[in-house]
Amino acid sequence: MNAKSKKRIHWTTLSLVVLFIALIFQANTCNEKEGFEKLREKMVAEQLVSRGISSKAVLDAMRIVPRHLFVPEDIQNVAYSDSPLPIGLAQTISQPYIVAFMTEQINPEPGMKILEIGT
Repeated sequence: MNAKSKKRIHWTTLSLVVLFIALIFQANTCNEKEGFEKLREKMVAEQLVSRGISSKAVLDAMRIVPRHLFVPEDIQNVAYSDSPLPIGLAQTISQPYIVAFMTEQINPEPGMKILEIGT
């Protein structure tokens, strides 16, 4: 086997390893996305609907908004839990129920602009 053939085999092997790693990463990303979607659905059913939140718009928003993207990466796995979470600088993101309750109370409509400053 000449040097050129060895080099080609090396690059082919390296390319396959990179492709394999990329496929694993993509699969994990998809599973993670599906996992967060399931957690949002569970949050809506167990924390919001069961406590009387009934606004379709509010429930739909809570199903769509990726709450895990608003918390530090190391606690994203608990982003949909029934509690406030730290977001840095001694601040927190409110408990999902509180967010839904406050939003439902103001009865938002298309075109409204709302600023919640966490008083």
